[in-house]
Amino acid sequence: MNKLTMYITVFLMSLLFGCSGGGGENTAAVGVDPTIPASDDPAKDLVSNSDFNFSSSYKLDVDVDISNNTKERAFLSVCSNFTEENGEVKKIDYEDCILRTGLDQGRYQGELKVTNDKVKLVSAIWFYDSVRAPIISVWNKGDNAQSLLFIR
Repeated sequence: MNKLTMYITVFLMSLLFGCSGGGGENTAAVGVDPTIPASDDPAKDLVSNSDFNFSSSYKLDVDVDISNNTKERAFLSVCSNFTEENGEVKKIDYEDCILRTGLDQGRYQGELKVTNDKVKLVSAIWFYDSVRAPIISVWNKGDNAQSLLFIR
């Protein structure tokens, strides 16, 4: 056995024996109560109005029917990141859409779960086989608005 092999063997054996956990007794504490005393609860002083909604999302029903206007194949995008100028949609970030789906004979019905920070959405209906401009509409949740995105 050459010296290098011998040194590697001794080193590995010292790691094996030196790093083992060993026997020893279990010295876990017995009788310690892990509960937090009520006086240390930081949330105990929180107060909310009885009408406050703790839900982090809301349901949005989507109802699209353009079958009376066209028989062309179409695709629906519902997105939350867009820019408006003077009430007109200028740019839509199609990477940030919460719904992307095809329309079946000009129709789509479904339900979306939308996070509460999304109070304004834009929908775009794109046509596959034409140069026709997309149908763009903006939906605003508002205070008492219906949770329905309705496109005709």
